[in-house]
Amino acid sequence: MKHRTDAYSILQQRLKQVDRQTHVARYQLQHQVKMALGPLDIQEARGISQVQGDVLFVSYHANVRRRVEEVLRAEGYRYDAVEAEDAPSFLRLARYRLVIFDWTSRGYWRIFNDVRRNKKHIKIVVLVTSEARAQATMDGGGYSYIWGEDFDPEQLRTCLRSALQLKHPVCALLKNNEPCNRSCVYDYEPDD
Repeated sequence: MKHRTDAYSILQQRLKQVDRQTHVARYQLQHQVKMALGPLDIQEARGISQVQGDVLFVSYHANVRRRVEEVLRAEGYRYDAVEAEDAPSFLRLARYRLVIFDWTSRGYWRIFNDVRRNKKHIKIVVLVTSEARAQATMDGGGYSYIWGEDFDPEQLRTCLRSALQLKHPVCALLKNNEPCNRSCVYDYEPDD
């Protein structure tokens, strides 16, 4: 009788293990399907011609979104403003040159790392709320950072011009832990 009880408990353990593996595999498959269908859903909902493809802004805060969009519109940049869960699909549809992240967006680091790994040509500017996040942005390969919800619109304009028009590889001041003084734009002399 003891042999049958031992076999039964071993079988139960193996079934639990298979259930866990099945659950993980199902989740991974659902995620892959969602990622594959995302661009198609956007094409269906917006139409491919409505995807702007110059700057991608990722945030779910309405007030931050409004302020960033005002600057982008005023400067004449074509942009798409999306929430974090839609960002990977938009990144597959268009050839963005710059991504602006609101640090508090859900899934921020996953998308940040994906851009750094797979789309190295895209520069990343992050709205941060602490020194640690600012440092993590620069250490992680970000182009620049801007301070939080009450950011200075002029600093965003400077980042846009420096990154997209003057094509600097990174904000050298912020990379060296120095404050932005806009010298990259105002004192810039092109190579002859």
